[in-house]
Amino acid sequence: MGFHGVALAAGTAAALIPGLLQAAEKGIGKVGCVEIPCAATVKAGDNDRPPSFAAGGARQALDAARQGLQLAAELGAERVQIHLGAVLPEDGTRELLAMALQGGLHGRPYVKRKLALVEERQRAAAAVMRQISDALAELLSLADMKGMRIGLAMPPRFGHAPTLAEMRHLLADFQDARLGVWHHFGNVQRQANLGFLDHHEVLELCAPRLIGCALQDVKGRD
Repeated sequence: MGFHGVALAAGTAAALIPGLLQAAEKGIGKVGCVEIPCAATVKAGDNDRPPSFAAGGARQALDAARQGLQLAAELGAERVQIHLGAVLPEDGTRELLAMALQGGLHGRPYVKRKLALVEERQRAAAAVMRQISDALAELLSLADMKGMRIGLAMPPRFGHAPTLAEMRHLLADFQDARLGVWHHFGNVQRQANLGFLDHHEVLELCAPRLIGCALQDVKGRD
């Protein structure tokens, strides 16, 4: 069919895992990547709001990442992609999107709401990024023992981590070949459409540390 491996997506049900493990043992197909947090390793009911490294959720997020790395090792995957989660529980991205779709992109109300969101996020981000840095130090140690690489996923919402600046800092702080970027084209373009970043600038940052990528359609400004 033109491919020799698959990625285990975040929504993969736990009921499918035994069969995938059996296939891995028999050498049938190959799982090249596991997306973290994965529904198969997160409690039922948590999947609509994945664990975040924000205050109150850091332990759960780290546990989910550990479990995802273990599952990836059992499946023989060489890479994992990690979604770092929300900095703000309600980040305003959908509100801005609705305003943009109604023709208000860069109008006075749009700019006012966007600036308020940026300021709110800046106040919350420092503590969350410390949690993320501490977690990555542990996860990289585990990845090294298991012979895996970690790709940090670019998020679809401005209120999620990391922003372009935060990704730049994380890559600078962790000069480790096992850590890089999982570039989601649709996620990045969605933020670019709302004026939060420049897609070309993201690609320039990602290129030397690219672990993997995902292609998604972006309709209009959604």
